[in-house]
Amino acid sequence: AGAPDGGEEPWFSEAVSTVSLDLQKADDTLKAFTKEAALFKMDSFEATEPYEFKSKEAAMDELVASLGYSKFLECSDKQLAKAWDSLHPGGKKEEKKEKK
Repeated sequence: AGAPDGGEEPWFSEAVSTVSLDLQKADDTLKAFTKEAALFKMDSFEATEPYEFKSKEAAMDELVASLGYSKFLECSDKQLAKAWDSLHPGGKKEEKKEKK
């Protein structure tokens, strides 16, 4: 018998491991090529002074965790703001109180 997830075919577990490594490498490569675009997007987002914004890195981590990296890159500033507001409710209420 092969490895636990290889069943009767010992080569299968090795193939599964290789595919997993390749997917991680592809994800790392995508992030390396799009890092500048992501940072530019965060600079633009930071300029809008979002509610409870602490740092670009922390905000980007939150948005990417919520949306996924590819979706994050595709979002307009308005879509990012909407995603941020859903993660940090209360910002809009505070703004309305200040305007009164």
